[in-house]
Amino acid sequence: TGTRTAPNLNLGGDETLADLTPSFAERSGELVLYRQGKAIARAHAVSEPGRSALSRFFAEYLGERKSGTPQFMEAKDFYFGNIEDRVVSLISNASVADLARAAGAPVDGRRFRGNIYVDGLEPWAERGWVGKTLEIGGLAFSVVDETIRCGATTVNPANAARDLNVPKLLQDTYGHM
Repeated sequence: TGTRTAPNLNLGGDETLADLTPSFAERSGELVLYRQGKAIARAHAVSEPGRSALSRFFAEYLGERKSGTPQFMEAKDFYFGNIEDRVVSLISNASVADLARAAGAPVDGRRFRGNIYVDGLEPWAERGWVGKTLEIGGLAFSVVDETIRCGATTVNPANAARDLNVPKLLQDTYGHM
């Protein structure tokens, strides 16, 4: 069919996490985890009893793991991202559509975990934004870098299955990741 898939993408076994939707209330510290719209876990994530409850939940949810038992932790002043700067991720819906065309299959833009999804561009126009300042809704954004796509993008957010090797598809089709 021309569809590029990678059925044996087993890069850690965490793909089932894509089936969860978190909701965190910063003021109260409560974390609620939803699966298919239904709350399946709720705990006070900033207290030791709450983190222990969340660790137990994730241990049960993920099952046995090669790397040990998951631990839910509070990490103050820690930022998890691809670069050291605190950034937002801008995703062009036209580029996602072009990637779907190249894949010969639908590609859900949620794979890319963007903060802002932009319409009305030519595919891949965002690659020319590095070093420029954009204004969106009256706010100015300095574009500091492109995001290199990792194995997390191989997971389909609709079914939590690793079904498309996005980094390889990007490299093979466009010469970038």
